[in-house]
Amino acid sequence: MVLTNRQKEVLDFIQNFILTRGYPPTIREIANGLNLGPNNIYSVQRHLRVLETKGFIKRSRRKPRGIELLHFKLSSAVMIPLVGKISAGFPIPAIEETEGNIVLDTIFIKDSKNTIALRIKGDSMAGAGILDKDIVIVKLDAEARDGDLVVAFVDNEVTCKRFKMDEECVYLLPENPAYKEVKLKKEEARLYVMGKVIGLFRRVD
Repeated sequence: MVLTNRQKEVLDFIQNFILTRGYPPTIREIANGLNLGPNNIYSVQRHLRVLETKGFIKRSRRKPRGIELLHFKLSSAVMIPLVGKISAGFPIPAIEETEGNIVLDTIFIKDSKNTIALRIKGDSMAGAGILDKDIVIVKLDAEARDGDLVVAFVDNEVTCKRFKMDEECVYLLPENPAYKEVKLKKEEARLYVMGKVIGLFRRVD
């Protein structure tokens, strides 16, 4: 698809913004970033409509940062879906919706296949340096070993905990004394270890 110079500028700005900040810009940020001024928001919206029609982006108009890049030009960058909702399913939990994408350089992750990002809720893993609203990178179906940080599906809820195991039981251990451990028999069907935590993403602003 052929883009005009202005459309290319808008697309390049979106990509660079996501690469440096980890999340997409608002329409106002695009206008200000390209020195278009706040009065040119409608112009930016027009360019975004064209970019969406040409298949470069996807937009969710219900979100202020609802721009998703469908094609990244940098070969060293990978996009990992930020999962917004997971539900119980058979034989494994099903991902129902995503909030967008986390963009990482391949220096941090070599293989993004079967990898998702999840937003942490709560402070049960504060002792491991994982805080409320942090985003963890999870390798799905990775073998969980004793002491690994995992994301598990227990009683229809997704939780991030420390994985421990003995001959009879599996333990999901919090890293905060205010929370209790989860102890389950290995054969219990209400536990499914989705994957292993391999990275952490945190906004500092």
